[in-house]
Amino acid sequence: MKHEYAACILKPRGPFHVGDREGMREWSDVFIHSDTLFSALCHSYLLLHGRDGKTGLDAFLTAMQDGEPPLRISSVFPFWKETFYFPIPHNQQPPNKDTRRVRFLPQAAFDPRFEVGAAADAGHGRHPASR
Repeated sequence: MKHEYAACILKPRGPFHVGDREGMREWSDVFIHSDTLFSALCHSYLLLHGRDGKTGLDAFLTAMQDGEPPLRISSVFPFWKETFYFPIPHNQQPPNKDTRRVRFLPQAAFDPRFEVGAAADAGHGRHPASR
């Protein structure tokens, strides 16, 4: 089965903190993990559709657990203008001590089949991706 991929650029409307623990504001992560994004998605879905019924959150969560989920998400990774950055896979960490601190590489450093597409309208919109 061929999967369709899409990248969505999220532009926050205000400041936010990305961290492991509540109240620890002196430390922040550089990207939003997939479980945090999924939690925010479920909360928004609940506000829009309620809990019960064919389109409610319970039905959505059941669909996510049974068989083929209606969507799959990953973590939220950084971008700059039209360049998307992705984490270096754990099994491909650079051997050079000076480059070990690098956590993200531009999309061009990966397999050319891994294509996200050009950013539209300076950071707004949905972008098709294919593999």
